[in-house]
Amino acid sequence: MEYRVLEDAAVNENFELMSKILSGDVKLTLSQTTDTVTETEAAAGPSYEIGIRLEDSAGNLHEWYNGKVTLAVAETSNVVGAAMAVDPVAGSYAMDGGTYEAKVTLSESAWAPDDTATLTVTAKVCGFNASATFVVTVEADPESGG
Repeated sequence: MEYRVLEDAAVNENFELMSKILSGDVKLTLSQTTDTVTETEAAAGPSYEIGIRLEDSAGNLHEWYNGKVTLAVAETSNVVGAAMAVDPVAGSYAMDGGTYEAKVTLSESAWAPDDTATLTVTAKVCGFNASATFVVTVEADPESGG
């Protein structure tokens, strides 16, 4: 779509992206969505840098968006001390040009097979909801072949 009052191509592109978001063409994407670690690896407290992007269905970044994104964490472990932390802490933060970055870390503690830790990222943009998750699953340590 061409906006005849605007001769600047970059401005036309921004209006195109805004028209997409106003029609609900919005999604959150994460640089990584899953990982599987052994009990030993989980106990070492691995960290993950998770890039967050607000895009349209074609993968175009909504560069004009500086609104809020919400970070939340949850675990399924029954092991005392097993937890996932996010930096910055869980809460709502302003994206910068449609992007944000969070660091997720598993606690340095015992984890059990089939435990999961989940980062959920959500945003409400122009009345439309977008969400994405990153899930770490713990598997049993391999049997030693000694």
